[in-house]
Amino acid sequence: MRPNTRKILFLLLALAVGLGYPYLNMLVSNGVYGLISAMMQGGARTVAQMPYYIELFCDLITGLIYAGILILAFRRSKAADSDEYKTKERIRYSTLLQCIVIGAGALGLSTLWVMAAGKIPMLAEEMQLFEKFNSMHSYGGFLSIIVLPVILAPIIEEIAFRGIVFQGMEKVRKGVLPILISAFLFGLMHMMLIQSVYTFIMGFIAGIIYSKRRNLLYPIVIHMTNNLISSAQVAFPQADMLINVIVIAMILPAGYFVYRVWKQKGNGTESLASYNRIS
Repeated sequence: MRPNTRKILFLLLALAVGLGYPYLNMLVSNGVYGLISAMMQGGARTVAQMPYYIELFCDLITGLIYAGILILAFRRSKAADSDEYKTKERIRYSTLLQCIVIGAGALGLSTLWVMAAGKIPMLAEEMQLFEKFNSMHSYGGFLSIIVLPVILAPIIEEIAFRGIVFQGMEKVRKGVLPILISAFLFGLMHMMLIQSVYTFIMGFIAGIIYSKRRNLLYPIVIHMTNNLISSAQVAFPQADMLINVIVIAMILPAGYFVYRVWKQKGNGTESLASYNRIS
């Protein structure tokens, strides 16, 4: 296959996954909802009483779909024996701890944005919908507060956007473009402007880390930390102010860690020595 043809195919794949993410979720949800309604004696009424369990099942299906696409589209060829893969960095606890700080700092930036957005008159109606949407997560208990947003969502979304979209765009052009496009499509996927802005911020930060570290575990940890703290605010509204102070305080150390990673030369696979200096 010609190089230009491969680039076009990877570009189309990246755009299809990034733009089609909410539509695939909707398609899977409608299919599962209809199938379960037809199989259960209680019909649609019974299904409506367990929306979070259906969402859990749908997330597992979509996660498998994206994982399959990632494996099939970017599986390693015989080049896996090359020096590039022989020097692949191993997972380090120090870097995981840095990612936790980065995730908290990213939420700090999101908190500042939400505070600012609350003072913009044209976003007043959307802010009400945003707050109502957040409060709804508490209704499903552990499933809607932890399992869905903190465990499944970060894994599935990072596979889709930092895995497929980022790598697909990187086949077209390396550098900052894959970071920007994957973050932009990640923000666009959330539909609401308030959410789109802060998810773009987190996506951009996660993209920087992935571009240098070359392991999806790191952006997943950033994403999980971000969502875990957000879920804590939903579960413990009385501690909301304290949590806001903590995550805003994490902005500076998080920025420092991201800057150190950004200044690293190459894509993180050149040598273990350069990695050791940063970690």
